[in-house]
Amino acid sequence: MTFGRLPTLEIDRGASVNNDEIKVIIADDLRSTRRAIRAVLAFEPRILILGESANGEDAIQLVGEKQPDLVLMDVHMPVLDGIKATQVIKTSWPFIKVVVY
Repeated sequence: MTFGRLPTLEIDRGASVNNDEIKVIIADDLRSTRRAIRAVLAFEPRILILGESANGEDAIQLVGEKQPDLVLMDVHMPVLDGIKATQVIKTSWPFIKVVVY
C-alpha cells in the first residue's frame, strides 16, 4: 500500500510570504490543551507559534498584534467564545485562516 503526499497549507495574502514558515496562534482556555497542541506542532519545524490566549477576546487582540497565518480556536472559552471570536477575526482579517475545534 502506498500513500500520497499530505496536503500543505497554502497561505495567500496577496503579498509575498515566506512559504517555509507558518505562523500560528493557539486559543484555548485550558492550559493543558494549549501545551499539548504546542507539543504536537513542535515536530514541524516550519510552524512558528506566535502566542497563546485563554479566551476569545484575548485571541482577537493577539491576532491584531501578531497577524498570524493560522489560528487554532477552541469553541468553548470564557469572556468570548470561539465562534464569536472567529467571526470578528474573519471580518477584520479575512486572509487569516481559522480552524475551530
